Amino acid sequence: DNVRGMVPGRQIVLLDVENLVGVGRVTEGDIELLSVRLSNVLPIDRNDIVIIGGDCKNAFCLDDLARRYGGCVVWGVGRDGADIALSTAFAEIPPSAWDCPYSPVTRLVIGSGDHHFAPIANSARSKGRQVLTISRWFSLSNDLARTADTCLTLQI
Repeated sequence: DNVRGMVPGRQIVLLDVENLVGVGRVTEGDIELLSVRLSNVLPIDRNDIVIIGGDCKNAFCLDDLARRYGGCVVWGVGRDGADIALSTAFAEIPPSAWDCPYSPVTRLVIGSGDHHFAPIANSARSKGRQVLTISRWFSLSNDLARTADTCLTLQI
């Protein structure tokens, strides 16, 4: 599966790396494999808004991934720390970023299967944007799946 045939335009990409990799302690090898798997299913452009969430114990690996995509890292602590940090960062994206006349945001990509992101998906859909989820097998919540236009499974 991939999204190469979807509507062109800029996208907001939220990546909960620890959720996608399936471990709390992320290694350089995990980041390399995640990057390869993502590139196989999702074109990420330097004009996209890429936000990566995770725990500071994974600082070097997450910073490396952010540099690859021209994105930024937001930090959270604890079980839902990355979810909360990504949700906060999403809420702070100004309307002008969504509706830029030269390159509007047409899609929200949620790299996580957590139900915590269902309200974010609903918010993007209410703005007329496509919602794509990328998650590990068996980790996509029913609430998030119902709100997405497309759900992809990432094999890590």
